[in-house]
Amino acid sequence: MVIRHLCIVGLSALALSACEEPAAEPASAPANPPTTAPVPAATASIVVDGEGLKAGPGSTPIAFGSPRATVEAAVKAALGSDPIVSENQDCPTGSATVLDWGDAVQVVLQDGAFVGWRADDATVRTTSGLHVGSTRAAAQAGNDFSLPETTLDAVEISVDGVGGFLTSAGPDGTVEQLFAGDICMAR
Repeated sequence: MVIRHLCIVGLSALALSACEEPAAEPASAPANPPTTAPVPAATASIVVDGEGLKAGPGSTPIAFGSPRATVEAAVKAALGSDPIVSENQDCPTGSATVLDWGDAVQVVLQDGAFVGWRADDATVRTTSGLHVGSTRAAAQAGNDFSLPETTLDAVEISVDGVGGFLTSAGPDGTVEQLFAGDICMAR
């Protein structure tokens, strides 16, 4: 009887231990680490279109015509830095103030109102995800892709309601700049 009782207790203990979750093994580094550096949060925080921009996740659109304070505060918050401010007296449409966050984005103002933006790196994206560095194929897959005629010595595109330039006319071309509104570009 004692042996039978010990067997039941032993089997019960064995059954209970089988139900317990095993101890977690220490985390190890992945066998193949990523080949690209993580993308900074600011990279996708500015979404642009032909009507203006949205700066920051869940932000409201800032339309052309909005006051300087509105667009400057939003972009500053999204990028985490102050712009370099300059005046451009040579804009074809009149004198302009340029708020410049380096290649990330330049915001153009006239008479204190937001009138245009330009981007020279992958910090900003269109609503379909197009950005500087995107392939020509990605641009062609965007909304309303076209190759407008231009007097500039460049391959100009129009896609997702914004303008831009490709590095070349061939299939290997990539987006090298995006813009919308008045960006003080003589044509």
